[in-house]
Amino acid sequence: MESPFIKRDKVEEPVFQFLAGTFHQDIESPEDALQELLTVENKEYLESADVFLSKFIQSDDSDTVNTFNLAQME
Repeated sequence: MESPFIKRDKVEEPVFQFLAGTFHQDIESPEDALQELLTVENKEYLESADVFLSKFIQSDDSDTVNTFNLAQME
């Protein structure tokens, strides 16, 4: 069964790559993952991540993810 959260056509998008590369099963905590991201990545990548993550948050896709997460919590 295909997850409604991850669609095959979305796998190559920057937001998916960011989340999969930063918050994966081997992290100790979200805080450690963010600290590693800030330490390892260059300024240009962090600036571009700010742009694509802001666009995602303001998009309809963000609403779909939030609805999915809320449904899972009920």
